[in-house]
Amino acid sequence: MRLINLLLVFIWGYTLFGQVRCKPVENIDEQLTFYNFDLSSGISNSYINSIAQDASGFIWIGTIDGLNRYDGGEFKVYRHRSSDTTSLYNNYVESIAHNSNGDLLVLTDDGFDIYADATDSFQKISAFDRSSDNLRAVVKGSNGQYYVGYSNSGVRVFDADYQEQAAFRHNPDNQESLSYNEVSSMLLQGDSILWVGTYRKGLNRIDLKEKTVKRVYFEELADDREQPGVQALHLDAGQNLWIGSQNGLFVLRKDGVIRVLGTGPKAALSDEEILCFEEDNQGRMWIGTRNGGLNILNMKSFVHETGQPQVLQYLPRRDGSSVFNRSVSALKLDRGGNMWIGTSNGLNFVNPRGEPIKLINEESSVRGLLSHDRIASLANSRTGNVYIGTDGGGIDFYDASTGKINAFASSDQSGLSNDYVLALLEDSKGRLWGGTYKGGLNKFQNGNWSHYLQESQAAGNDVRVIFEDSRKNIWIGTNRGGLYKYDEIKDAFEYVELLGKLDIRAIAQDKQGNFWMATYGDGILKYNPITRQHIFYNSQRLKGLPSDIFFSLILLNDHDLLAGSRFGGLIHFDTGKLNFDVINEEDGLPNTTVNSIVKYTDEEVWLSTNNGLSSYNLKSRKLINLLDPRAVQRSEFNIGASLKDQRGNLWFGGNKGLNIFNPENLYGEDKQYGIVFQDLSVYNEPVAIQPNLKDALLTKSLNDLEALKLSYREKLFSLNFTLVKYPFSQDVRYAYLLKGFSNNWVELGTTGRINFTNLPSGKYNLIIRATEQSGTVTTRELPLTIVPPFWLTMPAYLLYFIIAVVLIYLGFKYYSERLKLKNSLLFEKRQRQLEHDFNEERMRFYSGFSHELKTPLTLILAPLEILAQELKTTRHNARVDLIKKNAAELLASINRLLDFRKTEEGLSILHVQTYDLVEVLEEWMQLHANAAEVKNIDLRFKAEVAHLDVTNDMDKLQIMFNNLMSNALKYTLDDGSVRVNLSVQENTYRIAVQDSGVGILPEEFEHIFNWFYHSNSTLKRNGSGIGLSLSRRFAELHQGNLTVDSKPGEGSVFIIELPFDLSQIAPDKLKYVSAEGSLENKRVESTPAYEREFRVKAYDKKAILNGDKERELVLLVEDNPDILKLLDDILSENYDLLHAENGEVGVEMAGKFVPDLIITDVMMPVKDGIDLCHELKSNAETSHIPIIMLSAKTDTAVKVSGFKEGADDYLTKPFEPELIKARVRNLLDSRLLLQTYFKGTGSKEELSSTETRVLDKEKAFLADFEQAVLKFKDSEGSIIQKLTRELGMSRTSLYKKITVLTGENINSYVRIIKVNKASQLMSEEGYSVSEAASAVGFNSPKYFRKIFKEQFGKLPSEFTTSFHKLL
Repeated sequence: MRLINLLLVFIWGYTLFGQVRCKPVENIDEQLTFYNFDLSSGISNSYINSIAQDASGFIWIGTIDGLNRYDGGEFKVYRHRSSDTTSLYNNYVESIAHNSNGDLLVLTDDGFDIYADATDSFQKISAFDRSSDNLRAVVKGSNGQYYVGYSNSGVRVFDADYQEQAAFRHNPDNQESLSYNEVSSMLLQGDSILWVGTYRKGLNRIDLKEKTVKRVYFEELADDREQPGVQALHLDAGQNLWIGSQNGLFVLRKDGVIRVLGTGPKAALSDEEILCFEEDNQGRMWIGTRNGGLNILNMKSFVHETGQPQVLQYLPRRDGSSVFNRSVSALKLDRGGNMWIGTSNGLNFVNPRGEPIKLINEESSVRGLLSHDRIASLANSRTGNVYIGTDGGGIDFYDASTGKINAFASSDQSGLSNDYVLALLEDSKGRLWGGTYKGGLNKFQNGNWSHYLQESQAAGNDVRVIFEDSRKNIWIGTNRGGLYKYDEIKDAFEYVELLGKLDIRAIAQDKQGNFWMATYGDGILKYNPITRQHIFYNSQRLKGLPSDIFFSLILLNDHDLLAGSRFGGLIHFDTGKLNFDVINEEDGLPNTTVNSIVKYTDEEVWLSTNNGLSSYNLKSRKLINLLDPRAVQRSEFNIGASLKDQRGNLWFGGNKGLNIFNPENLYGEDKQYGIVFQDLSVYNEPVAIQPNLKDALLTKSLNDLEALKLSYREKLFSLNFTLVKYPFSQDVRYAYLLKGFSNNWVELGTTGRINFTNLPSGKYNLIIRATEQSGTVTTRELPLTIVPPFWLTMPAYLLYFIIAVVLIYLGFKYYSERLKLKNSLLFEKRQRQLEHDFNEERMRFYSGFSHELKTPLTLILAPLEILAQELKTTRHNARVDLIKKNAAELLASINRLLDFRKTEEGLSILHVQTYDLVEVLEEWMQLHANAAEVKNIDLRFKAEVAHLDVTNDMDKLQIMFNNLMSNALKYTLDDGSVRVNLSVQENTYRIAVQDSGVGILPEEFEHIFNWFYHSNSTLKRNGSGIGLSLSRRFAELHQGNLTVDSKPGEGSVFIIELPFDLSQIAPDKLKYVSAEGSLENKRVESTPAYEREFRVKAYDKKAILNGDKERELVLLVEDNPDILKLLDDILSENYDLLHAENGEVGVEMAGKFVPDLIITDVMMPVKDGIDLCHELKSNAETSHIPIIMLSAKTDTAVKVSGFKEGADDYLTKPFEPELIKARVRNLLDSRLLLQTYFKGTGSKEELSSTETRVLDKEKAFLADFEQAVLKFKDSEGSIIQKLTRELGMSRTSLYKKITVLTGENINSYVRIIKVNKASQLMSEEGYSVSEAASAVGFNSPKYFRKIFKEQFGKLPSEFTTSFHKLL
């Protein structure tokens, strides 16, 4: 049975909705447009329970998930927050109400809240709560009392302090008690009557003064049936009580008569279950139902008349012509006369008066009325009706008495020539004329159609305008067919041949009988049909006229007309003075094509364009655009399709339907709620309202503040505001003026937000202006104060004055001191000039001295050339070559010094020559291999060609190259890389020096080429600051350039770019080194590129040894092959030599071979001389070896460091061969003195300080050695192995060291120690000979006696005897 009932309900609902969808509104005057707000609009939930409006005009919407406040622009959502005691009681909002006291009462399913607008917070009223009962309705009386309805306990009355005063409950035994305890609705009538509706048992009337209850039986039922539940109550303006029940509508008139309305086939409600009521301003009651949508009932026809009630049913539809859902749960009429409708699918809005602008087309709520959406022409009838010409559907007819539009004529249903009707006119005789597109002219008279101009376009079959003049003549303007006049007698049209085949779009007539015609391409035509005079006003006659194509034209008076052009805007033409004004987009026109013009009043005309409608005030010259996308069709309006009907309505036809409106109704009835402030943000953070905090920025809502006060710390703050306007406020444009700061208005567009940044301290008046599309302006002011900091207050200014006086005093004092300083600076300037002169003199001295040096160098080099030719020995030739090489290098350095001096005095001459650049670069690269080796830098050279002949000044190029290489190696860290790349361009060749060093900052790129500039690099290096500037000077001298590219931390690339062709250089600046010199470089054919890695050229001789065993062994530690070769030449004649290329190899070879002497360089790769000296002197195996250090550094710090580490001597480069021979021999001889000392044949006074230092160190070693020898009593052969283990030395090192220190071999020295110990035992301890021998490890007394005699010259027995004699 339950399933059958559900099925019947479904079938009924489906049938009902199906019928409604097929029945659109026919009367355009009854057209209502509904708008829907749902989740996509920003509302918290689509199920609406209640709607209210507060004093500020905000619309409040209670949903099942949150409370919403709408201002026309956005929804602000309020929800329960467990951490905030001032938030909503619960998210499920049952009902909301705004009473006369200004309170907003919010009832949720958990409790009751009162919203405080001043603090934007909620106050929970827990006094109404009952643990076992829920609140269902709350009403507040004017005396402050609260009437609370519950779900189980009837009604309770509380006073203003929330103290319970009375209670009304159901009593089964008392008919004067409530009919039921479950309250569904309540209504307070005056201060004494409370109407209470229950969910199941009807209505109750409570007399609050008498405290009596009376049950109201509004439906006649059998005694055993209960009254239906009451879900809504409303008291209308006539004090009639409207009761919405589950069984229909009941009205209890004030005279006691009850009117009933239920469902039925005619003049009935769409559903009998009533949920809500609201009364509009037109005497109609809006009724919301459970399943039948919305009903609008004419109250007079139902309450006071006995006839059939007038009911309009609005069942759910999705096209905006009705409500959007079947359940209408809440209704609210706002103060602007608009109706807000709450449904279970969102919030609906509708203007009960209908939209000010009606849109009739297939997409609007009034659809299916037009034969075609493209409206091409309109015409008034003498009876107040309107003819509508469509472009494809014939002619429609609007009946003003019924408000309906019906089809009138078409080509298939009547005699119309075709359905493309572009012009219409009902003349003074009641005849209807219809012009068509290439279908000629049609005349409808007495029910019959006549046809004219049917031949061709040139013969007038494309009719664009029909005009009746002051003499009742009919004129026809055609497209490229000219002008025609109707002959009443002949019933035919005569062609006005004088004007030609014009394209005429509009015709008007002045009081003088002249015709003014808008033409397509010929401008504005003035034609007098009587005198047949005519004149064209076009761009040739009127200079500056923006267009010759006109679509519309009206006359304003005898000398003024308005003409609408294509792309040229609106033309205001003074026909008497022949001048005109142009109104276009710069003046506010939405589009420059004006398709039609309608005169509304003597001061106002309306225009249709390709982008909306506009009102133009002739007196103020002000434009107002009507661009509302909700009502104005989104398409172009058509040419001439406009009129003003007899009721004052304006009609405009376009490509998407018909717009109808009365300008008087556009904006006049809108309620102005004003501008409201929404919130304040400081540093983009919303400012909370803190009413209990004294220093809070907002103690109440921003909208309730009389003035806003901020401190100077709030430098960045924002104000949000809006103009409350319904249903939408997006078309409002805002601007503000801050008086006291500026006198200019700042336009904000449609954004209601102002951002202030660093506003100076002071008092201001903020004025906000809101301009609606109609031009209505609303303003609001807010005083604004920015409190200054202390330093901008009066006490601070007084302090500033005192400081200023002190500063003036100090200023005078400073001035006097400055005079003294000025005199000092003048003296200093003279001193600097003297220093400059001194530097110039010093430079001249260097130049002269350099010239003096060149003379002896020449005398050295010349004889060396001769000597080299005469020498026959290869060894001598090598020495001479070494001298020549270094002397030539010295000469080149002197020449570079002279060149530098020349660059200071002016550009020097280029000494050019032709040579192979690749070969020369390889030689120059080899010169820097040593420096790269010291820091373990990977040095590589890459060339695109294997050979490249160039012509340039090779010496200057070498200076440039050496400077770049020196800097690259200097600023590249250990284990880095330096790359030199040679590339060939079309006219130039490039040498790029790239390093992986610290890099250069971009801002230093140009400064580094300045004289004496030092980079701010984090890696500081000493330098003069002239290398790069000199190099760029030389590059520019070649007509080339020196550039740099660098990134800090990644390295730098310096590029020398020189031209092949030197012909651009002045001849007096060039000097050829050889006769073959040429300005053109000789380039070889392209050969494969290659890359080469440069390392120090190793000296191929690892040792120079002689068979003579008596020769001392000297270890040479040097990374420069030339120095090694020189040392070999000096020392090889007298010593055996070993070679080591760096300190690490030197340490290894010293430990392995234990040389007699070591000569080491200080600066070497891998391990320098200082570290080598430290390591060898710290090792017992090598600590005795004398060390000579060589270095080019002459500073004392390096020498001190070397001596501290144990160096025996220090020589600076360059050195004299005889000097180094003497030093080597001297150190070796000094070791012989040590031997004599250790043998006991010498004294300590004979030793030098160096030898004494060595002596102290080696004495400790020999003492350890002697102790170790005496420790072991082994034979001589086996004890050596134990000694090496005991002393931690190799056998070779130990042998060598003992020999060097004592002059004895190790076996001999061991025997000496043992014999000395034995003699001591015999002399001091009284040992016998055999006992002493055994104690020191001699197994054979005979051998002991032999050794003893060899050492002391007597036998042991003789030694003891003589010793006892001494005692």
